[in-house]
Amino acid sequence: MLVTVIIPVYKVEEYYLRNSIESILVQTYKELEIILVDDGSPDNCGAVCDEYAIRDERIKVYHLPNGGVSVARNYGLNHCHGDYIMFVDSDDYIANDYIQHLYELLKKNNVDCVCSKCRYVTSISLSLNKQFIDKCFHLTRSEALDELFYLNRANEGLEIGAVWATLYKRQVLDNIKFEPNVIMAEDFLFKYRTFQNINELLVCDYDGYFYLQRSTSVMHSGFNKKKLNILSILQEYISKIDQNKKIGFISRSVNIAFSILMIIPMTEEFKSEREMVIMFIKKYRWTVLVKSKAKLKVKGACFLSIFGFKFTQYVFMYLRK
Repeated sequence: MLVTVIIPVYKVEEYYLRNSIESILVQTYKELEIILVDDGSPDNCGAVCDEYAIRDERIKVYHLPNGGVSVARNYGLNHCHGDYIMFVDSDDYIANDYIQHLYELLKKNNVDCVCSKCRYVTSISLSLNKQFIDKCFHLTRSEALDELFYLNRANEGLEIGAVWATLYKRQVLDNIKFEPNVIMAEDFLFKYRTFQNINELLVCDYDGYFYLQRSTSVMHSGFNKKKLNILSILQEYISKIDQNKKIGFISRSVNIAFSILMIIPMTEEFKSEREMVIMFIKKYRWTVLVKSKAKLKVKGACFLSIFGFKFTQYVFMYLRK
């Protein structure tokens, strides 16, 4: 069965990009379609992608005007042929047997998706091999959505809200696309819609996905006004979501809003942007405090915000030291 690996590429150091591509080319599972989407990268990334396409016929390269990671991933989805689909970020890499392992687990357990744990790294390891432990657990659709909303296992290396570190059956992604104008929490919205299509999800302990932590990533690159786009889209989802999952979705949405608030400078220049986020949190914080199963950190932020949002931000800045 053909597995498609979609990699959006934009302004990543050549060393990391090559390592990412190489880690896929040496997979023990060989029936691969590797789609590299050059998102109008202004550096040498496009040329590197073309070089690898010449070397290996499994690689297809598409060059687009810069439209953002969501547009690039959507283009990959529109042009893929695999029976199964996986996303890898262009600075991350995977263990040599990673795809083989997830594929075998998916087939053996007859599930719609397999999520693995990941390993956080700050540099490239020379060894990609790792002895895996076949320790897995199943989640129903409802349980998977709850895990997505509340992130109960995030500290265990399970990034269930990320689109990477997951192997999907193609049919569960039918008609699902990334929100093109969102640059923060786009993975969450994609996973939310995907999990609505599944019957069962398998989570495995194998941390064969290596997530490279860099200060230049979107989550660590400071405030950008485009990050506020997510709030109106979250509001739209909340207005339409089934009642039995609304509280969980609200909880995650407030968590996202706090993440944005914490990176907005507390200056007059960004007063209107801060107010936009604050109004969103105020609208839903009591739902999170009283009705949700949110983690203590999220409830704590909601409680502290009652005494002032600048106060809340100062507290969290202090705790991060």
